[in-house]
Amino acid sequence: MGNKVTTPRKKGRNIWAIDPGNVVCGVAQLLDRRIGHCFNEQSVSVYEKVMSLCGDNPIEIVIEDVFPFSMRLTPEIIATCKVIGELTYRFSTNPQVISVTLLARNSVKRWIFDTFPDAVTERIEKKMVALHNRKIKQGKRGLVKKTGEMYSPSFHYVDDRTVIAAMKSLFDIPTPKPGKRNIYGLVDHSWQALACGAYHYHNNQKSNNISS
Repeated sequence: MGNKVTTPRKKGRNIWAIDPGNVVCGVAQLLDRRIGHCFNEQSVSVYEKVMSLCGDNPIEIVIEDVFPFSMRLTPEIIATCKVIGELTYRFSTNPQVISVTLLARNSVKRWIFDTFPDAVTERIEKKMVALHNRKIKQGKRGLVKKTGEMYSPSFHYVDDRTVIAAMKSLFDIPTPKPGKRNIYGLVDHSWQALACGAYHYHNNQKSNNISS
C-alpha cells in the first residue's frame, strides 16, 4: 500500500477494525482501500452496530488487543480485556465473519513509524525534545546517550496525534476548517481503529504478493 489511496477493486475486502475500550470503542470500515463507516460506539452495543451496517456481505474483523509490556493492570484495562474477549467470541461465531484478527498496538505503531517517515518523524523528534526538557527540569538525565547525543526517534514515541498524521497522509484526508467535522466522521478512538484496519490490509496484501 502506498501513501495515497487508489480506486478499489469492484470486489474488494470489507474490513471492520475496532479500537476497544472499557466504555467506548472506535470503529473504522475499509472497503478495500476506501474508507467507509467511522464512528465511536458504546462497547456494549458495538457488535450489533457493526452487524447492522455490514448487510449480508462477508466481513473481516480486526481488534486491537491488550498486551502486557509495561502496562499497569487497572480496572479499566481489565474491563477492556473483557470487551475484547466478548467481541472476539461473538464475531468469531458469526458465519458472516471470514476472520477475526487481534493486533498488538505496538505492531501498528512500528508500522506507522516505518511506513510514514515524512508524516511522523518531525513530530516525534519535537515530542522527544519536549520530553527531554521536562526530564532535565526534574533533575533527570533526559533522552541522551552517555555521549550527550540525543537518542534517535523510534516507534515507541508514536502517539494519537502521530497516528492521525499518518492516516491523513495515507488516505489523503484533508484537515477540516475550525468547527467542522472530519469528512469521514473520524474522532479520537476511530482514528486508531482506522490505523489497525490499514495495518491489517497492508500486511495481508504484502503476504499475498509474496505468496503469488
